[in-house]
Amino acid sequence: MQIFDWDADLSELEREILVESIAASIEKRGLQVPAVLLLEMHRPFHFLLGSGVVAASGVLVPFFGAKRVQQASKLLESKQGLEMLIARIEQNHTAAVKGGE
Repeated sequence: MQIFDWDADLSELEREILVESIAASIEKRGLQVPAVLLLEMHRPFHFLLGSGVVAASGVLVPFFGAKRVQQASKLLESKQGLEMLIARIEQNHTAAVKGGE
């Protein structure tokens, strides 16, 4: 059984891969607008988002794995990570809208 360091920071590569993965999942389900709205509304509370993921880890880990939950926690608790995620979702959405015209 692996134990993950919940205090370890994400590398730039890990952050980029995670942002792309989350944005692709949101796009696949067609939830770009609600996701951006939710993330923008909670932007001032970004640290609480990361802490909320840690608090809900008991429920999330069986579905997503401990490493993935830890990475999501780190991504959402940093202002830079949250802004990267919002920008990527918006970028993907804009590209999809322009491509569909």
